[in-house]
Order: sequence, then C-alpha cells, then structure tokens
Amino acid sequence: MQTTQPTKPATGKHPGLIACLCLMLVACGGNNGDNSTVNDPLVDEVPIAWVERQVPTDEDGNLVFDDAGEPYAFMPGAALYIK
Repeated sequence: MQTTQPTKPATGKHPGLIACLCLMLVACGGNNGDNSTVNDPLVDEVPIAWVERQVPTDEDGNLVFDDAGEPYAFMPGAALYIK
C-alpha cells in the first residue's frame, strides 16, 4: 500500500515579484468611489464652428453650384454657428 505525501501549494519561482505586482495593481486606485461624471476638457476649451446655408436652387428646383474659380466670392444667406 502506498502512502501519499501532502503536496505543497504552488507558489511559483518569484513570490516577491507576484506580491509586488499585486501591490502595484491595488495602488492604481480607480475612481475613488466618486460616481459623478466629468466633462471632457477638450469640449470646454476648443470651440467648434460651422457654416449653415440653404442649398441654392434655380426657379426649376435644379441645384446651382458655386463657381470654384471664385473661392472668396460673397454668397449671402449663410449663418455662422460657434459652440
């Protein structure tokens, strides 16, 4: 009849390294239990601007395209929005 020896728990070759890694993981903190939402800082600091205007059409309802050769031409009816 064979007798069995109690086995040692597996501790690995570097138990100090494992303990150090666990300590670093716990020390990361997290959210400190505060569930309040924080706004994105870029949204508050960087303004966003865009221009809106109606699509130009002629009397038959066909689209009228701007002349690309005159990029600085004044075209009334637009609105500038800054948020």
